[in-house]
Amino acid sequence: MTGPAIGKIHLKDAKTYLVKGLKVIKLNASVYIHLKGYALATVTHLDIEHESLNFEGKGNFIDIYGIKNGIEINLRHNDIKSIIIKHNLLNRVLKIGEKTRTWVGFKLENLAKTLRPDLFWI
Repeated sequence: MTGPAIGKIHLKDAKTYLVKGLKVIKLNASVYIHLKGYALATVTHLDIEHESLNFEGKGNFIDIYGIKNGIEINLRHNDIKSIIIKHNLLNRVLKIGEKTRTWVGFKLENLAKTLRPDLFWI
């Protein structure tokens, strides 16, 4: 978790939930759009920062679904089923019912350009 930095756009109103077994647990996570070229990022991606989300391993391709007012990241990691992020801007990236894999880049970068055009030098 790196917290705020130049090149990271904080989605202040984002609500984050962890689906663990049959429980839905509200997390007080910080959610950022982390832009390519800042703080060593090689692609634009979403940072979801909370101490309970520090998983072992290098990661994997994971399905992400557009849901009402946000996205659901299908982790299937041990007893954790998914992470739900509620923020209305995320449906600009994935519409309700759409599906993609992780490492979202181009669509997210276009959204970031509309929010903070001053951070793009190219």
